[in-house]
Amino acid sequence: MKVQTLLTVMILLVPIMADSQERNEGITPDSFLWGIDVALDKISLALTSNPESRAEKALEIAQERLMEVKAMVEANKVEAAAKAEIEHSITLEGLIESVEALSDDDDPEGQIEKELELETKIKAHEEKVKIVKTELKIKIKIEGELSSEQQQLLDQFLESLSNNTREVKIKIKNKRDETEIKIQEKTGESEIEIRERIHDLELKKGLLEEKIELEGKIIGNMTFVKLELEYDSEKINESEVLAEFLEKFAFDTEKADLLLELEEGDELGEEEFRVRVEIEDEGSEIESRLRFIVASTERSEIINAIVERTSLTLSDVEAVLKMKNKLSEEDPELEIEVETYRNRSRVKIKIDDEKTKFQLDTANHEEILIAIASRLGLDVEEIRDLVEFEDEDEKEDEDLNDAEDQEDEAEDTGKNKTNSGDETQTEGDNEEDGEDTVGDNEEASEEDESGSENNTEVLGSENNTEVV
Repeated sequence: MKVQTLLTVMILLVPIMADSQERNEGITPDSFLWGIDVALDKISLALTSNPESRAEKALEIAQERLMEVKAMVEANKVEAAAKAEIEHSITLEGLIESVEALSDDDDPEGQIEKELELETKIKAHEEKVKIVKTELKIKIKIEGELSSEQQQLLDQFLESLSNNTREVKIKIKNKRDETEIKIQEKTGESEIEIRERIHDLELKKGLLEEKIELEGKIIGNMTFVKLELEYDSEKINESEVLAEFLEKFAFDTEKADLLLELEEGDELGEEEFRVRVEIEDEGSEIESRLRFIVASTERSEIINAIVERTSLTLSDVEAVLKMKNKLSEEDPELEIEVETYRNRSRVKIKIDDEKTKFQLDTANHEEILIAIASRLGLDVEEIRDLVEFEDEDEKEDEDLNDAEDQEDEAEDTGKNKTNSGDETQTEGDNEEDGEDTVGDNEEASEEDESGSENNTEVLGSENNTEVV
């Protein structure tokens, strides 16, 4: 009888809850209806028999719990936020069970597609968790309205948000490994062949943020080769990150021939080689650039030169490496940086090991401040002195993505101002091909200071690695 009454109440409340969600208000943990909302979600999840559909529904529910955490912290109701975080964890545990239940021995290739699709959605949820953590940490750091006990509780469950999502990623990765073995047994393909096919699928679904550009500019009887490799890695151990980079950066003849684009150029540029690594608790970002001249215009000879120049040793990389390991940093500063270009702007926010970026369709400083404050749930005056503006109205034919690359280069070489009071350096000359406008005279200035033959600043490290 009690069960029947409870179900009747739940059914009657469904339209009310649905209408509430349509108005983007939702039922939060400080409401007496929240327990019923959670119970309804669990019943809906239990009634979904298909593992794939159940996993997707679990992600939707986890997203709802995440937004409840955010709303409660913004309202300084940390205990209520902790309740939502606990339910977020329980939901992700159910998601793991659904992932482990995925199985299709008759069609393992179809299963891997489903697993990759699910991994894409898990990655999207992870990004939302990062954004929420960053915004809440900034708000709390600025307002400082929590007691020490509340702050400790908040730190615990914010960290739990990331840990739970990371565990789901590990489970889906293990499941994919099992499915790859099934594909190998069914098709007879080699492990390398299967990995290449899955790698292409990962790129298409946006699971690998990898960029490879290889081009040759023919000038007279010479060729100026330009290679750029950027990617994200799940590795956080420095030696493992570098080992993975050496493997990815090494081109064989087939790979070089596939990616090389040759066209006429205007003038030869200067040779250079640089590698930048940024390690965080969620993984690493790696960017590299190689420029060199080949005394030939024959494609085969150019390809051979590419294979030779990309066959590197660890010492080759360490000689030019710029590494920023946030796992070893202490007491990092809050940074809010804004770059404006014509009538657009890009906002970059960093705090602790979290960061978020977004774009706005305005270059007006006050409008930008209002947008940032609104996003963080703060007053404009609370962030005014924390925001650093960089206006570049005179740049031509350059979008914000190009601007981001230049800003990251400048940050690595110490040319940008930071909130921690770092010394400002002078912008370098434009690169020879006119693509970059900041930081391309970096090696010359460093050579004046250090006299290093490879133009790399050495800070007394035995392996010549600069740690930023």
